[in-house]
Amino acid sequence: MKRLFGSDENLVPKILAGMCSGGVGSAIATPTDLVKIRFQKEAGRLDPITGTFSTGLHRGQKPRYASTLHAFYEIYRKEGGLSGLYVGM
Repeated sequence: MKRLFGSDENLVPKILAGMCSGGVGSAIATPTDLVKIRFQKEAGRLDPITGTFSTGLHRGQKPRYASTLHAFYEIYRKEGGLSGLYVGM
């Protein structure tokens, strides 16, 4: 075991560093994944004249979000602040 990880003194900081980096990665990826899923749920072709979906499940409706940043803002504003971005976690 010492050959793989070095001395036992170095193992604990390595484990803690791995846990911290995993937590930070999850904190960043979860809201981003939520926005991606919301866009995928609305998928369809937009009619350039009317600005509504001409295909898909939301045919005849306008898109809920104008851009990715708008999606983050609207979810934050309408769904409980920061905790709204972590729904389903």
